[in-house]
Amino acid sequence: MDTDQVKSKQDVIRFIQELIIDFIENKDTWENIELSDYLESLQAWLEDADDAASDGNKWKLLCSALETPKFYE
Repeated sequence: MDTDQVKSKQDVIRFIQELIIDFIENKDTWENIELSDYLESLQAWLEDADDAASDGNKWKLLCSALETPKFYE
């Protein structure tokens, strides 16, 4: 699911389910596979993120934050 499609709590739940599946099936393509690395990357991205990128959609911002540590150092 693309973060642009996220509009509700149910969309976030579905997005997280898909993120889990992606991690299980494609773990070797993820930048941060250890929880501590994932959380550190999540924190760094949130510090750098521009809230305007979410278009005021907090659900989208949440999903972007959860997905980004997959590739953000």
